[in-house]
Amino acid sequence: MHRLLGVVTALVAAGCNALPDYPPPPQREALIRPAANGLSYFLNVANPNADAYIVQGIGAKTEGGGFRWAFAHPVLRFTVPPMDHPKFVMDFALPEPTFRVTGPLTLTFSINGRFFDQRRFAEMGQQHYEREVPAGFLRIGALNLVSIDPDKVFTAEDGAKLGFPFSRAGFVE
Repeated sequence: MHRLLGVVTALVAAGCNALPDYPPPPQREALIRPAANGLSYFLNVANPNADAYIVQGIGAKTEGGGFRWAFAHPVLRFTVPPMDHPKFVMDFALPEPTFRVTGPLTLTFSINGRFFDQRRFAEMGQQHYEREVPAGFLRIGALNLVSIDPDKVFTAEDGAKLGFPFSRAGFVE
């Protein structure tokens, strides 16, 4: 019994430390806090919460390589934190089977109902779009809607109107 008491006393004494004579470093607030609605500033369609970002015009299922089809009038929603010089970015593709029929594709981008940009993509394959967002276009800390309208769509055998497959979209600094 005395031995057990000696071991417990030794363990308790080993766990006691004097506090350092300098204060702990100040704790920083997280750079990006998730919004109450579960949305953030960037969407990867492989994310299990991807459906929360989709308002309309995007396939319900993530396909093979981590993409979803965007249709004739896709609309996404994001909650954007304060950012210096935010850019809207999107990674997508113009696959050979649809590109053979539609040819080059022009996408028209709107943010919160305001025309943002129009860009023509003349090559098939993987695409990357990026453009700085002008001041006043975004609602900081609130819901922001982004629509991406293709000028042409591919009509699949089942009648689906396919615009382009995309994998990621959102806002970065």
